[in-house]
Amino acid sequence: MKQIFIFSKNGFYHHIFLIHSQYLNILLNNSKETGIYYIDMALSWALAVASINFENEIYEYLKTTNDLFIKKQTIRKIKDSYRNTIEFKNKLNNLKGAKK
Repeated sequence: MKQIFIFSKNGFYHHIFLIHSQYLNILLNNSKETGIYYIDMALSWALAVASINFENEIYEYLKTTNDLFIKKQTIRKIKDSYRNTIEFKNKLNNLKGAKK
């Protein structure tokens, strides 16, 4: 059973819940930059963790999102992780905003 992290919608009191893969779209559809550093970093971290099991879905999200901070930080966290494949990390180099 694959699992990912998702955040509650309460802007000031974010819980992190461990959920099943059927809720991946909720995470991706509600991943919006807040301008609050720690919330945006937590979201980037959650997307990076989700990429371990959902590489294609997270790649498509990163390819289409306009939230530059979340995009850059998610890519950074994925590249720092030993749990993602080298092929996936190299694929991220092609995204605009990714450092090579």
